[in-house]
Amino acid sequence: MRLYSKSLFWSIVACYLIACLAISSIAFAQAKKNSQSLNKIQDYDSVNVKTFGAFGNGIANETIALQKAINAGRNIYFPPGTYRVYGKLVVNKPTSIIGRNATIVQMVKEVNTLWVSSTNCNIEGLKFIGTSTGSERSFPKSTDSYGSAVVLQSSTNCRVANNTMINYGSPVTNCGSAIYLTGSSQCIVDNNFIQGGFMAVGVDAYFGISKTNKIVNNTIINSKQGIVVDLQGKYSDDCIGDHVSGNKIYGAQKGIQFDDCQRDGIISNNVLKSISGIAISAIHRTRRLLIQNNIIDSAAACGIVLNDLGGTQTTINVQGNIINYCGEDGIQAYTVYGLDISGNSISYVRNGITIPPVSCYSQSVTISNNHLLNNKQSGILCYNAKDYIISNNLFRNNSVEHRNKYSGLDMHNGNVSMSNILVANNLFADDSMKYAVSCSGSYYLNVMLTGNLFSSNTRQVYDESGGLMLRSNNIPNKN
Repeated sequence: MRLYSKSLFWSIVACYLIACLAISSIAFAQAKKNSQSLNKIQDYDSVNVKTFGAFGNGIANETIALQKAINAGRNIYFPPGTYRVYGKLVVNKPTSIIGRNATIVQMVKEVNTLWVSSTNCNIEGLKFIGTSTGSERSFPKSTDSYGSAVVLQSSTNCRVANNTMINYGSPVTNCGSAIYLTGSSQCIVDNNFIQGGFMAVGVDAYFGISKTNKIVNNTIINSKQGIVVDLQGKYSDDCIGDHVSGNKIYGAQKGIQFDDCQRDGIISNNVLKSISGIAISAIHRTRRLLIQNNIIDSAAACGIVLNDLGGTQTTINVQGNIINYCGEDGIQAYTVYGLDISGNSISYVRNGITIPPVSCYSQSVTISNNHLLNNKQSGILCYNAKDYIISNNLFRNNSVEHRNKYSGLDMHNGNVSMSNILVANNLFADDSMKYAVSCSGSYYLNVMLTGNLFSSNTRQVYDESGGLMLRSNNIPNKN
């Protein structure tokens, strides 16, 4: 009896110890699991915003929940839904934010939706809806961007792609943009759809030099301004090497503008249609710029305007563009040094290429291999020319607005003598022109015409001063 009792006692003790060990093992395993989960959050693993309290029902204020999710993870996922925010969401570490049929609605005017200040961030697949109604109050300029969908401030190697932005920035107060880059470098803005509002994409140097950003393959509809690079720069070379390529811009007042100290920039392969003002412009100390292979159709003002691009370091190339149906001139250049206009096709505009009379004239200009067809007035109109080469251009059916009133190549001088001009190997096939080449004024020095072909029905040259040097190989083209 006593032995049985001892055996039972030790059995109970053994069972108790086994149970304790089992409970300890389970607790340890759960603690380890919790620790791993915590480490995952601290190591910026993937985060679903609904895990942090977001509903996506289009009713709740999601601002706090979304900011918690952004703070917690490196890869942020927005599942399908509509997320209302009443403030700015801040990203200050490398983060990827991906949406799937997810819409973020900014409910407060003049507030940015997503402010990024970091490296290696990715914003993709989201729809942003702003508050622009066309009736916003006026307010002074500051460092803010007045209600942007995405701001990249002092950021590097970031990408904003495949998003939709509706009604960001005010077309009344001329402030704000859907996407705003300031002091950022090596960022890519691509394949976004942007509609309405003031400015689609803005790049400037308010927070430091912006360089080698790419704005490519975006579609922009009915924004007041399309793409503006350097809208309030502060430094001598504040925007460097930015590329604006492959974008489609419809219904804007201004299409693409490079303004103030841009250098080594590229504007290429863009399509601009139904622009109510100037399609492409480069102004104020912009230098070393390539404008190439763009299609401009139906601009109310000029197709391309170059203004105040002075300095011995300037190289502006305007090549291979197609410009049709502009209310004013196809290409207009004021005070440009080192300009090459070549290989463009310009038709149904006022003057194909114009270099207007200004106090500081343009010089070191080459105009070659262009097709100037069916324009209302002159094919090329220039004033105060100095160091020009005009060669291998085709002039056909210009002066269509008033027959026999305008010339194919119309050169004037004001108070500055025209000098060192070569007009060579051009084909003038304009039966409706007043003259093929007209030189008006009294101050010419070293102006030569050589190797040009004239239609048999074209009056060839008007020389007001008698100072042109004509070579015998300017022969009529009888075909």
